[in-house]
Amino acid sequence: MVERLVEGVVECQEALGTGDVGGIPDGARLWQRVAAGQVERGSFELGGAWVRW
Repeated sequence: MVERLVEGVVECQEALGTGDVGGIPDGARLWQRVAAGQVERGSFELGGAWVRW
């Protein structure tokens, strides 16, 4: 069962193409903006995207 779970995570990483499976809506765009130094934050969001921490 654990092996299938890990396989599923790998499938998701490959489908997205970034290796990230963080669960942040529009996360790829968010991390591109953070990498470019365009960082805005609030209590429950980072760069306009909800984050889980």
